[in-house]
Amino acid sequence: MRLPRVCSRVLTVVDRPVWLAPIVTLMVSSAFGDPGLAGTRQVFLSSSPSLGSTYSSEYLVGTHVDRFHSRDTFGYVYIVFNGGTAHVVQFAIKDAGTAVYASPQWRLDSNNRVATWRGDSFAFPIAGKLDPGSYVLHLTIDSRPAGTYPFRVDDGR
Repeated sequence: MRLPRVCSRVLTVVDRPVWLAPIVTLMVSSAFGDPGLAGTRQVFLSSSPSLGSTYSSEYLVGTHVDRFHSRDTFGYVYIVFNGGTAHVVQFAIKDAGTAVYASPQWRLDSNNRVATWRGDSFAFPIAGKLDPGSYVLHLTIDSRPAGTYPFRVDDGR
């Protein structure tokens, strides 16, 4: 799913009352699954790894999914940050409240380039680790909760 760039258009309207911009921004970011953390633009799950390339748009980084096949080796969490500042990322995957996988803690160094956004992806095992069923990925960025992301693993029958 490609997310429209509504926020930039809404915030450039200067002839409206100033109090309207924060309300509209909150409504728009909530509607599109914004993790709500300063410095984080979007978070999504994907079945395809990053190509390790430079992308012209944050919307070309990966394909959004909420279902995986039980034979998939890995699933991926994509996080698009504002700029190139340092972050610490960790997540847990839970099945009915019980943790079935806890990721290592990844430390992302800041880069010295001037960038408006930065995309990073993190793999998690599926085949042999996650049985068919419903799961929720609990994301933590910089030691703060950054949202929950539900998904399914199907056996293909």
